[in-house]
Amino acid sequence: MKKLTTILLICLLLISTMPVSVMALIVEPLTITAKLNAGETERDLITVTLPETAPKGDVVFVFDSTGSMGGQIQQMAIKADGIMADVRSDIPDTNFGVGSFVDYPHAYNSYGYSNTYGAPPDYAWKTDQDLTSVTSDVTDALNTMHASGGADGPQNYVRALYESEHNFTWRADAKKIVVLFGDNVPHAQPSGTTLPAPYTLTASYGGDPGRDEVMFTADDLDFAPVVQSLADAHISVVAVDCSSPGGDPTRAFQYEAEMTDGAYFIYSDAGVADEIVAKINELTSAPIDTLTLNVREPAYAGWVVVTPPEYNDVAWGSTKEFNVAITPPADTISGTYVLHLDVFGDGVLLGTTTVTKDISGKPILTPEFPSLALPIAMIIGLVFIANSVRSRKEN
Repeated sequence: MKKLTTILLICLLLISTMPVSVMALIVEPLTITAKLNAGETERDLITVTLPETAPKGDVVFVFDSTGSMGGQIQQMAIKADGIMADVRSDIPDTNFGVGSFVDYPHAYNSYGYSNTYGAPPDYAWKTDQDLTSVTSDVTDALNTMHASGGADGPQNYVRALYESEHNFTWRADAKKIVVLFGDNVPHAQPSGTTLPAPYTLTASYGGDPGRDEVMFTADDLDFAPVVQSLADAHISVVAVDCSSPGGDPTRAFQYEAEMTDGAYFIYSDAGVADEIVAKINELTSAPIDTLTLNVREPAYAGWVVVTPPEYNDVAWGSTKEFNVAITPPADTISGTYVLHLDVFGDGVLLGTTTVTKDISGKPILTPEFPSLALPIAMIIGLVFIANSVRSRKEN
């Protein structure tokens, strides 16, 4: 008895220390199982109970690592442990990653701008550390980062933003944030000088040749579409402006933040850690613009009607309900069907209800084999004729 009591106490202690986001269900019920006739409608209620902030976070630190950024990289290496601990105090389940870039080690002439972007050993992108829960790996990546290189003033921020979307293992159920440190303008053409006011760049700074590092080929990258792709992927940019604020670099950083529902601030050694934590907390606790319930399987989308189709401006900590009507078509074949109702808040998967329906519908017809009918009839006919001939000969 004493041993059992000790085990129970240990279990209770472990449960009490688990993050609320792990223990609490956001979407209920988790499963629905029912029998239904084809053509009939079943109605279900899906309840979404939001925690006080986003339950999971993925945060990537991306650095312009040209020579002018040495001080900022050094400061971040010193403060990274504290920043990550502070972020986790609000969102315990947060992963972190690191990326860096210098510029393409070539000369280019494009969009009225001709210059040498960089020279070996400059590089256009490096994933220094993929997203991980091991914060010491992130600190190690920052400590080994070396600031050097870069020829002209502009840098390949467009490529860095592109790789930030495509080169990290983002989780579908996490709030996704890129914290970008830089001090210059991007190679932003052809869209850079056509951005909407007040973000329009005053001059051309050339194009970005993309992964093949050859200008005017299919994989060239353009500033505005790359930023829009981040927004479509629900990745927010926290732009840390390390330049002298007010010029084209500032306009570019503000554009990245504004278009991705991110944040912008001016770098200072003393305040950078607090600013980063504050901006991340703002993004993860801001009201959800759009809360939706979607059918994962396209084949069953027409079976389901969701009321209301969406909620807008939803505060964390609130509860919302979706009424779901499921009507399999009248010609549905009898069988067991499984569909998933996914709840998303601004592109973040918050939970899923798995629906299993045993449907009584059209019977599965036994396949017919018309190709065999004629040969069988011919054989029977031949046997009949043969028997007739034989009978005549015997008579």
